[in-house]
Amino acid sequence: GLAALARSRYLRPTSLGLVANRVGRAGVEALAGSDLFAEVIDLALGYNDLGDAGLAALFRPGRLTALERLDLDAVECGPDGVGHLARADLPRLR
Repeated sequence: GLAALARSRYLRPTSLGLVANRVGRAGVEALAGSDLFAEVIDLALGYNDLGDAGLAALFRPGRLTALERLDLDAVECGPDGVGHLARADLPRLR
């Protein structure tokens, strides 16, 4: 699954659409910890149960610096997850 995608040395997507793909906390943590995100401009993770821990991993400092568009429609998380998003360093986000 996502762990294998995250380990890929050959993929460097600028757009990553994973809406309603049952991406959970473990999946988003694997992606967030990989170099796969280095050039992602458009990220769609809507309708997934990422949880607060998943959003914490996703929005670690220095991870999504190229990100311009973000879709988190109906992502399941709590107040801590929203706080991670609010504090995220996303300099290019529109």
